[in-house]
Amino acid sequence: MSKEDRRLLIIGIITAVVGGGIVAIVFTDQGAAVFDAICSSLVSLVVFCWDILVKSLIGAYSVPGWVLFPLTIITAYFLLSLLMAVQKKWSRVEPPLFTRYVEDFLFDAKWHWSWREGAVKNLHSFCPSCEGQLIYDDSNCDDIYEDHCDTKLICENCDYKIISTIRGYAEEALARVEREILRRVRVGEYPSNISLPSQ
Repeated sequence: MSKEDRRLLIIGIITAVVGGGIVAIVFTDQGAAVFDAICSSLVSLVVFCWDILVKSLIGAYSVPGWVLFPLTIITAYFLLSLLMAVQKKWSRVEPPLFTRYVEDFLFDAKWHWSWREGAVKNLHSFCPSCEGQLIYDDSNCDDIYEDHCDTKLICENCDYKIISTIRGYAEEALARVEREILRRVRVGEYPSNISLPSQ
């Protein structure tokens, strides 16, 4: 059972127990009297607040009512914004494990990428020897209908050594690498000892 499932199960149990307790209290004679007293107190509070609001809008105070009304709305907006920010911080969800998978050795080259909304972004290849970023050369792909078209991954730091060759135009080669990354994530073939990416 995952951590999220356990959390939802505990919340469900607590809700059921509290709800059962409230129902048990309300449906007894004493509980009904307490429930009526609470409801009447809440109604009195709402009426009291409404009276204050109406009197402040039409009453003769040093601050006119038309000034208090926008101030009330602005204050309510900022309080709601603060409440939502606090709730968002407390309910931060841990990202999926595969988002830590940001580098691998594919097609004889080292690849680095990032994740955004479950998609591979900023995919780049690097030389396994010197860590230099590789150049993509698909100059042999002159004709769009040519059967044999390859993209060479070349390291300019290692005297323009061809590190790898991937079938297709440069865009197709990058798409092929991206599909391989997604396949490995889908079937769980990415390394199990994933560490947080270095910042």
